[in-house]
Amino acid sequence: MIQNNNLPADWYVLVNPCSGKKTYRRWLKSLQTALYECEQTNELHFTEWAGHAVELTRQAVNQGYKQFVILGGDGTLNEVINGIFTSDCTSSEEIVLAVIPSGTGNDWVRQSNITRKTNLTDYFRFGKRIETDVGVITEKETPEKRRHYFLNAAGLGFDGDVVYRTNLLRKRVGAHSWTYLAAVFRSVFSLRYARLSIETEQEQIKGDVLTLCIGNGCYTGGGLMQTPRANPTDGMFDIMLIQRIRLRNIPSLLNALLKRRIDTHPSVRTIRSNCITISALQPVRCETDGILLDMNFPLEIKVLHHKIRFLVPEKFNC
Repeated sequence: MIQNNNLPADWYVLVNPCSGKKTYRRWLKSLQTALYECEQTNELHFTEWAGHAVELTRQAVNQGYKQFVILGGDGTLNEVINGIFTSDCTSSEEIVLAVIPSGTGNDWVRQSNITRKTNLTDYFRFGKRIETDVGVITEKETPEKRRHYFLNAAGLGFDGDVVYRTNLLRKRVGAHSWTYLAAVFRSVFSLRYARLSIETEQEQIKGDVLTLCIGNGCYTGGGLMQTPRANPTDGMFDIMLIQRIRLRNIPSLLNALLKRRIDTHPSVRTIRSNCITISALQPVRCETDGILLDMNFPLEIKVLHHKIRFLVPEKFNC
């Protein structure tokens, strides 16, 4: 256990009370019981607005905290990652994150076998700390060179449109896991192509693009797999690209997505790379971990290899 004796607690706990279906009270009680049984202390903080987790995390890291528990979803975790990498910390590899899945999609923890049935006492007592990759998106040509960090995936085009519609739907009906899939089917009826230039170390692609998913992890959208072979510890992105597609091929594409075999569909192109540069000749929506971004193209997206550690169950294998 990493501990700074000058800190008031072993773990800095961040809770998003608006995450998912607001089941955080039950999870929080189980978490505090587990930490007590493991003889570990915690300092509890609640987020109060979008982006608040970025500020709280940055402050905590600057104070010296190196162990965090996140009780929330993929969006909350994304904010925590951005708080860490915009702090004064120069050794992010020493930071350990434990995640309790109380969000809507919970895609990041899904690949680590952390579920609602996970025994939290065993998780904190016997869990392994694995080195994990982080993605970073950088504006290449603006004076500020703004950056945004992500864990699971970055998406452009159709992927960004789906997240946009998902967010609108959740404002109307609340946070439910089915809203992403509903937004997928709604977006099918308003397909838009974006003129992109995509460059990796091996190749350059120019032309119309329907969707682009850059996966560090394998799950998106509450259990869908756009990059089923992605491994967040191997130093590489798995990239799923769809350019022009005939309308008659869309049903089979959606079927392949639902069956977690989208990479076998003839309309899908897969690429592996640790760096990708994207230029856009027109406005295109971009998202990471379900959060829409407002960034200026061209963008450079790179893997930061083994830059943070995650607590995973003892029996988890990468």
